[in-house]
Amino acid sequence: RRVLFRSLIELAKKQKLHTMIAVIDYENQSSVAFHKQFGFTTVGIIKESGYKFERWLHSVIMQLILK
Repeated sequence: RRVLFRSLIELAKKQKLHTMIAVIDYENQSSVAFHKQFGFTTVGIIKESGYKFERWLHSVIMQLILK
């Protein structure tokens, strides 16, 4: 998983993209931690952005500025 993600980041850099955005279910803290390992930072939270299993879910917006 890490190798694939690192490859995606490198591909984005080679394509001269400026930023990568991740939208993650707030309850999936392991995914948030995974993205942080690659330099992503939390830039926002959208409350009640989805409804599943009879409850509202929040989304974490994370961003990596590619250099």
